[in-house]
Amino acid sequence: MVSRPFSSPADIRHKGKATTIDSNIREPQIQSNNALVSYTNFQTATTLGESISVSRGCFIPQKHIFLCDSTNRYLHKINLYGTFVSKIPLMYTPLDVALFDKTKAVVCAGDRGIQIVKLKNDECISEMFIKPGGKCKAMSCVDDQIIVRNGNCKISILDIHGNSVLKINTKYDPFFISADIYGSNFWKSNNTDEVQCIAAERAQYVYTSDNLIGPTGLAADGKGHVIVAGFESGNVHRISMKGDKTVVLNEGIYHPWDLTFQKELQKLMIISNDGTTIHIYTSSD
Repeated sequence: MVSRPFSSPADIRHKGKATTIDSNIREPQIQSNNALVSYTNFQTATTLGESISVSRGCFIPQKHIFLCDSTNRYLHKINLYGTFVSKIPLMYTPLDVALFDKTKAVVCAGDRGIQIVKLKNDECISEMFIKPGGKCKAMSCVDDQIIVRNGNCKISILDIHGNSVLKINTKYDPFFISADIYGSNFWKSNNTDEVQCIAAERAQYVYTSDNLIGPTGLAADGKGHVIVAGFESGNVHRISMKGDKTVVLNEGIYHPWDLTFQKELQKLMIISNDGTTIHIYTSSD
């Protein structure tokens, strides 16, 4: 079991009193590089059918991807080249999806909670619900834990059985969540252009940049960075825990909705063009 971001629920006393990382000295001229190399891209209209858009997604084993249908009650499975494989019927419109381990994915089911999807060979089998209470809208998984937004300005950390490990109160209501192996939790709300973080040492940070407008989607890269896309600025930033920022993609994406990173393959997926285009990049960094 990994080190957790906090030792007990009693540690959560921030009430949104965020501290900007060295804001007076760590707003350097933002660097730009070619850390992402295009791997493939495709349209949902070609892969999934006309008028289909997707909102969130995640990588799953055997070089496949899950995509949440943004309006219908389906979870779509495709391969990395955009070839349709199958769709999983659900009882709800999926709000987010994350890979828990090599045999399970978890899906945000709103008021229904979190549903486990078993990955068995080429089959995807919908299984039990976890019910942490509240409306589950965004999530991330790391080291046998589920980090989920399940209430207004609330994040819960759970095990796979739904047992509560920790509860976090946030300043704004999380809309995107990502967690890394070093015990940090990142989230973004719709209220501001800030990326919030509670680090392993319990410090709370805020990341902002004039070059990052309307941040959407968060993905930890397993190297102590979080990758975030700008919906309005049409770019992708990589932010270190020191607050240093690098623009890793500055063109070629329009209105990104979500992104996810697969550290073994070193692949970044971006859902853009209002949910109708999938870009996959290889990290060269």
